[in-house]
Amino acid sequence: MKLRKSTSFYFALLRFFYFPFEKAKYHYKLNKYKLDKKKPYIILSNHTAQLDPLFLASSFNRPIQFVMLDIMFDTFLGKVLKVLANPIAKEKDVVDVSTIRNMYDVIKQNGVVGLFPSGDCTCTGIESKIDPSIAKLVKKLNAEVILYKTTGLFGIRPRFSKKIRKGKSSGNVVDVITTEELQILSNEEIYSRITNALYCDQVKENKDLFKSKASAEYLEKVLYVCPDCFSISSLESSGNEIKCRKCGFSATYNERMRFVRNNAVRDSASVNNLETIAEWNEFQNNLAGTFVKKCYDPYDAQNNKIIVTDQIKYLEFRKRRKRRSKYIRRYKNGYITLYANRIEIFKDMNIINIPLNDAKLSYQMRSILVIYTSENTYKVYGKDRINFIKYIQLVDAMHKEGIIK
Repeated sequence: MKLRKSTSFYFALLRFFYFPFEKAKYHYKLNKYKLDKKKPYIILSNHTAQLDPLFLASSFNRPIQFVMLDIMFDTFLGKVLKVLANPIAKEKDVVDVSTIRNMYDVIKQNGVVGLFPSGDCTCTGIESKIDPSIAKLVKKLNAEVILYKTTGLFGIRPRFSKKIRKGKSSGNVVDVITTEELQILSNEEIYSRITNALYCDQVKENKDLFKSKASAEYLEKVLYVCPDCFSISSLESSGNEIKCRKCGFSATYNERMRFVRNNAVRDSASVNNLETIAEWNEFQNNLAGTFVKKCYDPYDAQNNKIIVTDQIKYLEFRKRRKRRSKYIRRYKNGYITLYANRIEIFKDMNIINIPLNDAKLSYQMRSILVIYTSENTYKVYGKDRINFIKYIQLVDAMHKEGIIK
């Protein structure tokens, strides 16, 4: 991979025009960091908002070659970034040799590699788990590691929401691991430095207020289990309130990013004090195993009992080994259904069966479920309020319970 001279020009324009927008709309406090133009760097950051790469680009004086998922290049923003920023493509959940080779090429040319090691923009305010292999990678690349942390962006523009809240955000370099330290430290010590610097609970560590008249809207994209009656897919949101259609549970999501109940706790409820999205998500994830065991009948050879089902906008798919091939679009206003051994995507009499023992699920953007199999990549585009997290958690639970073999 060869660095482009034009990238420096585009990044300079971005910093000049985009920073005033950041400051006005996101109240982003930019703490600029000067990089030596004759040295290579690796910038690692937490991932709290979809626009994180733009905030990082404004914080440094040099262009950054970001590592991006290959499916991002199919979006309009991804196509623009491909031309202007020359990013490095990566395939999700696989060891991508070409990605590592391109990172090496950038470092050899004294360039700057940008990476979000958790690989996932947080839905709950807590940074996703970072794979320990990141320590081995930065040690092999042998370039100074800059650890950058953003705060407040989850409060201003959470991943589930369409609207921006009023509040403050900022970004800072919180640690630097020099090349000398990389040679001395073990992989475990490097990993500890990275995770300690980038871990963040955006709710508990933030004292600012995030004001909105629609703070709870679209929360059902993340939350899918009622904490009182334990029903699935019965939650709905409006304004600052989320409630259950079945039992009447109701809570307000306030400006401190916490839930306050609007009604009394049901006698049958065993969980009654879920204050944050992260706590609620942990609660529903723990219940996923119980739910799939109830839905699974070991004597049903066909596994025809529906676990969950939703209407979708459409499906796109292509052969996985042909990155440059175009996606084929099908099943407009069709349905996605989860069974104990497969996912079905269908409309009328047309059905695609995806065996779960050959499938990896990933939640991308706001409403896309990506399913990787050994042969194909499927992108399921959901309706505005669809919850794809439940599919991932229920499939994970079936793996843990030994239902998927």
